[in-house]
Amino acid sequence: MKPTTKERIDRFWEYVEIRGECWVWTGHIDKSGKPQFKSPVTNRAVQAQHFALQLQNIPIQKGKHIRTICGTQNCVRPAHLEVGGSSNRPPRPRKIPLERATKWIDRTDSCWIWTGGSARFGATTIIGENKKTINVKRLIYESRIGPIEDGKVPMPSECGNTLCVNPAHMEMFDRSGPISYNKRDPEKRFWEKVDKRGPDECWEWTAAQRRPYGQNENGYGVFDNKPAHRMSYEIYYGSIPDGKIVCHKCNNPSCVNPNHLYAGTPAENVRDIWLTGKMHRARVISNERADEILNFYLENPDTTLNVIAIREGINRTVLSRALPRARERRNLKKDE
Repeated sequence: MKPTTKERIDRFWEYVEIRGECWVWTGHIDKSGKPQFKSPVTNRAVQAQHFALQLQNIPIQKGKHIRTICGTQNCVRPAHLEVGGSSNRPPRPRKIPLERATKWIDRTDSCWIWTGGSARFGATTIIGENKKTINVKRLIYESRIGPIEDGKVPMPSECGNTLCVNPAHMEMFDRSGPISYNKRDPEKRFWEKVDKRGPDECWEWTAAQRRPYGQNENGYGVFDNKPAHRMSYEIYYGSIPDGKIVCHKCNNPSCVNPNHLYAGTPAENVRDIWLTGKMHRARVISNERADEILNFYLENPDTTLNVIAIREGINRTVLSRALPRARERRNLKKDE
């Protein structure tokens, strides 16, 4: 049976311990350090001190706060509680956008890298008052150098890193027009966003990335709404052959080193991912294809499922689930 209201009220006093003149709460404490109790009336968590005053029929106006006058924060003795003691406190001042933005800037020797939440999508923005978006590049530039003309936008032309907000690296561009930032030489803008190293090392993309779903690792670079590794391949090798995709030999999605790229089939790409243990998503195969694989497996008993999975470019788990169903279909046809 469910406990009655009286029994639930009596449970309140089980969490109260008398220490001298104070009645100290020993039950649940929230993150802010306030004692809490689940009200048997509303079935919601309320402040334990608030509930203690309700048991004494002491009226509490809506919006009023309760504080202790004995100095013990978790005391619930009604005689030690005062209602409305902190209701007239001035509101906590909000930090101005510039102070908040400074917290998310990683100042290196040259670039000031924006590390806020929008940096994940290659943007340098912060939410201001009335939920309006503020451009951090503009905010820092105006605070350091001065106001910006209408129609102009500061962009990092010296370092080429779109996440850099260092005013010394900024150059003014029109939003649209002959000297627009996006209308400069695409190839020049592309390599400004690449951390070039040795010919056999990975060349990391330093601008916007699209991370794999559910993963925290580096993702595929994005350049003018196009995958950066495809752009790198086309610059060095020309157009991508029909039916082929650009694959990584290094299995590093953010790498744009042309020496690490090749045009291959989706099956070859999955095979490389599978061999490196980076297969994240399963692939569903049709019943017809599963029947063909089963026939091959039965005709070649020495061939393991791992070898077949690599040859077909599918996940080993998907294959191990599809073959038993194909065997059942095979037995049903024999019985018929």
